[in-house]
Amino acid sequence: MNRKISGLSALGIILMIFGFVIGIYFLMFFDTSVAVPQQEIFGQTIGGGRVNNIGLMSDRQNGINLGFGAAVVGLILVCFQESNKKKATNSKSKE
Repeated sequence: MNRKISGLSALGIILMIFGFVIGIYFLMFFDTSVAVPQQEIFGQTIGGGRVNNIGLMSDRQNGINLGFGAAVVGLILVCFQESNKKKATNSKSKE
């Protein structure tokens, strides 16, 4: 069980972890609504509550895409490194 982790594989693992954390943050916890001020005009209460902000919705979408995109790139790096290790051990065993 003496495995060495190469730089490319370590970078891939770090990208996967941070990508999933960022993606989950934007997916679950990022609030896209803003408070609307409440006003009283001629005895009528107008406004109040929360509404969705299109700019924040765009920020959320970008965060989800970048976060999970980084996780996929990290997974590809790890898989690429593992396939290179297998090719290297197969070529050494054939010699």
